[in-house]
Amino acid sequence: ISWHCKIHNVQKQMDESELLDVKPFLPVEELARENGSLRRQLAIRDVELAEKKDELRNTVISLKTALAFKNQKIKDLEAGLSGEDTQLKSIKREVDCEETYTVKRRRVEDGAMELCSSCGADNNNKDRSAEEVYEKKLNVRFTNISKLGESEEYSSATIKLVGVEWGLVVSRSQIDQQEYLSLHLEMRSEQVPDGWSCAVLDRMSLHSHIAGKPAHSGLLSNATVYDGERKSWGYEDFISYKDLFNKRNGYVIDDSIMISAEIKAFPSVIK
Repeated sequence: ISWHCKIHNVQKQMDESELLDVKPFLPVEELARENGSLRRQLAIRDVELAEKKDELRNTVISLKTALAFKNQKIKDLEAGLSGEDTQLKSIKREVDCEETYTVKRRRVEDGAMELCSSCGADNNNKDRSAEEVYEKKLNVRFTNISKLGESEEYSSATIKLVGVEWGLVVSRSQIDQQEYLSLHLEMRSEQVPDGWSCAVLDRMSLHSHIAGKPAHSGLLSNATVYDGERKSWGYEDFISYKDLFNKRNGYVIDDSIMISAEIKAFPSVIK
């Protein structure tokens, strides 16, 4: 019996030992299963994160596109406002010219009698010259305007007024490193009688080809007097080349411009 008890105890110890050897391996398998589960969850999270990144990237691109569109729209609106501001300034300049034109015309008419008197005209002639206004309008189209050289000038055909020939001349000038179109009204007659002079009030205008857009006009601050020595008056800086060739202004079409001159003459002696 003692031997059987001993054998039984030994067998029991061996079984317990085997059980102890097996038990440590069970948690590793569970950890492996958990590790696999975690890996699968991480893979799912990586996919979701990639999708979120793509979605965020597309949102950023859409926002950038919308922002660029809005910025362009703002620029277009600013350009439109600038154009309207330029047009308002042109209209104001036209109004100012009209007012100045009216004032200067009265001054010239008032001074015509003095001008005639200084040339020895009698009272009857003075009254007649003060009352009569000799006026004409000269319309000229200048072509190849972009090819106008620095030392060149384009001359128009002439019209006859108070016995002498008148014409327009355009040239190119540079003032303070900026280029301008110069415009002058010239008396073309070679000879005039001694003592002859003519007070002139003129308004020269550069016309736009855009319907409804005001012309760019210039009116000299004082009436100009032409005589045998002084045969040309006008503007060295009538309009800048920047404004002249600005397409928004519509002054140049087919490389040509249209200029008019309204001439009111008050001669001392009518030739």
